[in-house]
Order: sequence, then structure tokens, then C-alpha cells
Amino acid sequence: MSSKFRRSAGLACAGIAAAAIVSSSAYAESLLEFDRWMQKIERYSLGIQRHLKRDEAEQAIADAREMQALYERMADYFVRRGDSHLAEKISRTGIELAGQIIQATGSGDLAGAQRAAISLARDCRECHSEYKPLR
Repeated sequence: MSSKFRRSAGLACAGIAAAAIVSSSAYAESLLEFDRWMQKIERYSLGIQRHLKRDEAEQAIADAREMQALYERMADYFVRRGDSHLAEKISRTGIELAGQIIQATGSGDLAGAQRAAISLARDCRECHSEYKPLR
């Protein structure tokens, strides 16, 4: 083997190793960001339930909109992850349930909004047992 070939092969291996390190650190950052999203969703979920009990429709709707955005990010996260079809489905259900909360609250159907909020909280627990990254 020529020294030029060995040097090229060595550089290629170094490049692959660097890419693996960068990609694993990016994955770790996405896990940390994902955990933050989950914590925010839990706070919004509790906030929605509290706002609905107090007839604070505007605050419940604002929190539900924030949850929708977070669930959209989570659904994208699980699509990129590629091995989490159930979690992706639960994330998409979260988007729909947050939409139901917004719609029901906006139309004055607080009982319907509360049912959707409770369903949303239950889905969170169902997903946590398998997919919560930081335990």
C-alpha cells in the first residue's frame, strides 16, 4: 500500500469518527431538548386543567396552543428517531387533543375541554413508560 493511500484512508477514518462523535452529541442534545419539551408539556397540561376548573378560558386556550406546538416538535423528533411509531402516534394524538381543548373551550364547552385535557394527560403517562429518555 502506498503512503498516499494510507494517508487518504486514515483521513477518511478520522472523518467518519468525527462525524460519529458530532452525530452522537447532536442526538444527546436532542434528548435533552426532548426532556425539556416533556417537562413543559406536563406544566401546560396541569395548567390547562387548573384553568378549566377556574373557568379561565383564555389561559386554557393559550396553554393548549403551546402544547400543540410542543407535540408537533415531539412528533418530528420521533419521526427522525425512526424506531418510535407508537410515540409518534401519541404525539399526533396530543396535537389533536390540544386542538379539541382549544375548540371546546372557545365554544364554551368546558366539560368537553376537560375530557380532552384528561385524555391528553393519560396519553402522556402511557408514552412515558417506554419513551421517556431521562429517568
